Amino acid sequence: VRDIATSDCQQWIAKRRSKVCGGRMNSEIDSLRMILDFGVKEGYLFKNPAAELEKFQVSQPKIIVPAREHLKLILNELEARKNPEAAEMIQLLAFSGMRQVEASELRWCEIDFPQNRLTVTGGLPFGGPGTKNREERTVPLFAPLKAFLEQLKSRRGGNPPVEQKVLRIAGCLDGLQVACRALNLPKYNHHSWRHYFVTECVEAGID
Repeated sequence: VRDIATSDCQQWIAKRRSKVCGGRMNSEIDSLRMILDFGVKEGYLFKNPAAELEKFQVSQPKIIVPAREHLKLILNELEARKNPEAAEMIQLLAFSGMRQVEASELRWCEIDFPQNRLTVTGGLPFGGPGTKNREERTVPLFAPLKAFLEQLKSRRGGNPPVEQKVLRIAGCLDGLQVACRALNLPKYNHHSWRHYFVTECVEAGID
């Protein structure tokens, strides 16, 4: 360990970089620094040879927000392909701004129709993973969301068990991307509909 020099670290990076992306490489550099910092702390090294290593520039993927007409086309395509479960998930994501896991864990008891709101828990009270920060939040039942949920509730028989999940699937990526290819649309994913929701709110003047 005492013989490790900065040049050794740079040689390792040169070999490793051809096998992993820039983001992964940056994470591995951070891990190497932490390991060698421990070596310094324990007296095996005088200084950390990885301390001055430069990280790689990582370009962020361009965000493509689905257009309203694209949403309609995709929903029609999924219905034509007899994949209503995927269409239901996309609508819930697009009209609520929830993340994939949050939407898939939503229960009927978390929707308050009289008060026009729903509580996003990520299923935490039921043993689910919870939201990203594990904190609950409330989402207003905007007109498109409320209409969709009322229609879906009727489709479920009008009075589904209160602890039953609203959606029947946990994800719809395969169905969504099949539809996108068939329609020659951008390769949208679950998170695309969160951007769609935010854009709709901004255009409507909703903070």
